[in-house]
Amino acid sequence: MQRGENSVFVKVLQIGEDHVDFRGGIGAVIASYQRFLPQFQSICSHRPLSSLGKIICFLRGYLRLWYTLVTRPSIKILHIHGSYGASVYRKAVIAFTGRFFFRKKIIYHIHSSEYLTKYDAGSGVYRKLCRYLIERADAVICLTPYWKEAFSKKFATRRIRVVYNMIAPPDKKIQVQQRVAHRPLELLFMGLIDRKKGVFDLVEMAKEKKDELEGKVVFRLGGAGKTDSLKTAIKKYQLRNIIDYRGWITESEKNGYFDAADVYILPSHNEGLPISILEAMSHGLPVIASRVGGIPEIMQHNVNGFLIEKGDAAGLLKAIQRYEGNNALLKEHSEASLRLVRAFYPENIVPQLEAVYRGLLPLQEKKLRPKFYTTHCE
Repeated sequence: MQRGENSVFVKVLQIGEDHVDFRGGIGAVIASYQRFLPQFQSICSHRPLSSLGKIICFLRGYLRLWYTLVTRPSIKILHIHGSYGASVYRKAVIAFTGRFFFRKKIIYHIHSSEYLTKYDAGSGVYRKLCRYLIERADAVICLTPYWKEAFSKKFATRRIRVVYNMIAPPDKKIQVQQRVAHRPLELLFMGLIDRKKGVFDLVEMAKEKKDELEGKVVFRLGGAGKTDSLKTAIKKYQLRNIIDYRGWITESEKNGYFDAADVYILPSHNEGLPISILEAMSHGLPVIASRVGGIPEIMQHNVNGFLIEKGDAAGLLKAIQRYEGNNALLKEHSEASLRLVRAFYPENIVPQLEAVYRGLLPLQEKKLRPKFYTTHCE
């Protein structure tokens, strides 16, 4: 891995969510950057704390931003990772500070699938800040071509670039194996327990098709959110033999759940580019997911899984039943997931980031291009 003074990465400061103790996709993305980008530098501007804790975290991060930019003049680019809501206000302050006081190049990296929806419903001030972040940025990064087109129609900017989320390959080689015969099909979900993620669509389907699913299918759910509502529904409709809620699954526990599952399921109503699907694919899991956001651009229908329309209970049940007892199809789709996910490994994504960074640097700095690094990925 290149570590020289002339590497473009030493000129970039990442700003966003906590990437050490994280419970969201942005934290996971920044964590992968820390692992695979040379000379990674970052400032945490947000943690999932109380309201007061969030304010204190931001103020600490903001003070650290000033200190870092004053003491490290080699930093030329602020790579700001953002979402909707309060994130817009925080990132507008950071972007203005970097541009106005320090003349830094600004990259605004939009991760949220609800950004445009919240923009349309937002106040006048909120919309102005969104436009400032996007239209005044030196580069805007979207997660897929789908989102690039959507933002290009809404905002007056031609500086939008596509950089897919990056996924680290598993530490061990994944062996594609047929699942144990007669075992209930195990479908795994990890993420926000919420209606917009389709979790309660699963509950409703399990309630309506209880006789068809019991003993044949188990939904293993992990995450935080509306957990009390989930637990209440499982108890009320007597779904414990079909839906198994495991609470929050930590990073250290993830691999065990991926290894035990047969299929990953994400029946979301809206998505950007879900890290969880990429993680599942890297572990060789077939995927059942909604045809929303960037999902159709990272998986292929009837190649490594099945795409369904959001809220389509009949389509969801049919996709699940395609895998029941069909070891050959599970193996075929598992192998396809391992093949397709390679496009999102560091050796393919880091050069995309490097190209965005170099495009913002003066010509004399672009000429200082080091030999690119290698990773352990094969």
